[in-house]
Amino acid sequence: MKVIVYCWVIVLLVATPAFATYYTSFESAEGYTSSPSYYLYQHSSTGWSTDDVTSSSFQVWAGPPGTYPSGGAAPTSGSTGITSIYGTQALCWKGHYGRAAWRNMGLANPSQHYHIQVSMLNGDTSTGNNWCALQRGTNTSTRAAGFGFYGNVLRYCSNSTWYNCGTFTANTWYTFDCYVNTASGVYTLYVNGSCVASDVPLWVSTAGPSDTIYFWRSYTSGAGCNFAVDSITCQPYDAVTIVQWNSAAGGIFDINDHTTQNYGTQDTFAAWVAGIGTGTPGINSFTASHPEAPVAVIAVEEMMTDYRVNQLVSRLQTNTGVTWNSCRYPGGQNNFGGEALFWRPDLVDDLGDMGSVTLDWLEVDSPPLYALTYGGRLFQQHAGGSGEKFAVFAGKLAWDSAKINGHNATDTDRTNEANALKDWVRTTSGMVNYPNTARVICTDLNSDRNSSVWNAMNSEYADPSDFHTWVSSWDWCKDDGLLNTFGTQIDYIWWDYDAYGKVPGGFAAGPWRTPYNGSDHRGSWAYIMIH
Repeated sequence: MKVIVYCWVIVLLVATPAFATYYTSFESAEGYTSSPSYYLYQHSSTGWSTDDVTSSSFQVWAGPPGTYPSGGAAPTSGSTGITSIYGTQALCWKGHYGRAAWRNMGLANPSQHYHIQVSMLNGDTSTGNNWCALQRGTNTSTRAAGFGFYGNVLRYCSNSTWYNCGTFTANTWYTFDCYVNTASGVYTLYVNGSCVASDVPLWVSTAGPSDTIYFWRSYTSGAGCNFAVDSITCQPYDAVTIVQWNSAAGGIFDINDHTTQNYGTQDTFAAWVAGIGTGTPGINSFTASHPEAPVAVIAVEEMMTDYRVNQLVSRLQTNTGVTWNSCRYPGGQNNFGGEALFWRPDLVDDLGDMGSVTLDWLEVDSPPLYALTYGGRLFQQHAGGSGEKFAVFAGKLAWDSAKINGHNATDTDRTNEANALKDWVRTTSGMVNYPNTARVICTDLNSDRNSSVWNAMNSEYADPSDFHTWVSSWDWCKDDGLLNTFGTQIDYIWWDYDAYGKVPGGFAAGPWRTPYNGSDHRGSWAYIMIH
């Protein structure tokens, strides 16, 4: 059956917030002190490594600038009057010895597209060679970008050659923003908000993806000078935040009595969406409580009518202050039912419909038959992002009280639907033209983990979540304790690397369960890799 797709576009002015997979300002609360010393190599729990291991002459420490831990020589030039750019501590070097410190960017896998922001200070303008490299582990042949201080100038490295890009003032903090695209073989560098290098070739042309931020304090003549690093933010941008949500009839009901049609559920959900991406960076991790990646795409089941879609678009825009576009795939009885996708055009480009499919015809309370549909679209990340394409699909499988050929729907029926869905996404939908593109399948399976339905989906897709999203009593869905005790998990956000065999991973962070918002389902959401 051919399904008509309805789309709406409204334009607003927007701004794009940042997101972080790793952030630190080297404060004591983050574990960067150990009385009576500040030696960084002693703090493996923070994830940092250093080649500074000689107790009689430690050169690298995390602590207040201008001080020095016991056990080594006092700082030399540039050591007096230095203050942190953020908080009270920084990562510090001194002396004329070559010393390095490095850490993973907070990634499970190397990234081709990322943004690093770091503040650095050099204590002298006549000597010293202090810089940051973005690379993979400690492999120098994978260096994608490099920038920092050299003598009395600022420099960046491209094609293994260092280029001057301005002078600097000693004992002054400079903020470097480096945007790297190893897939395209270029990077862009800003210093204090001014672009000093635009789309220049990588340090090493064959560097490949990166996962490590690496700082080097070179050998210098004489006693050397102080070098400090602070406020590091690592921002891989080949990931997006996606939400799956069964809205319960389009979110039209009051969140308390579940009968008054005042759209209170939509109001509550839209307010929650608006809160994602407005927190401060998490300490050492991307967390559910303070994520900095705003929601880019929402997949919603039970979007019964175009009017209800428009109502949610309006509420999303009012709460977030940015444009939301939408697309509905009609299903149900006489197109009263179906699913919808909502997306932010400032974060992703809509590349078009990937089609829809009717997986089953259900016998419900009265004729006509109920069309059980799925639909999806192709998107492309932009707004400073990676430009990677990815698809999002939405829909649900048959529920127990629905009848198929005269019998109540069972896991066997839903397993058949799940297999048909997988086959359609892989071989028949518009994704046949994008076999190497990631796809996200958002679904209400109406079946719990480890069921035959879940096993069918899990054989090809990944969703590591393990939390309850539905319980038989609507009111119990409000209470986390009751939901956890008596509920089941039927809502999922599946990730598929490409059109071929299953690939583990896919989640930069999450999945997490949404809070109660008025629906009889909790949603599932995650920060999902799309490369």
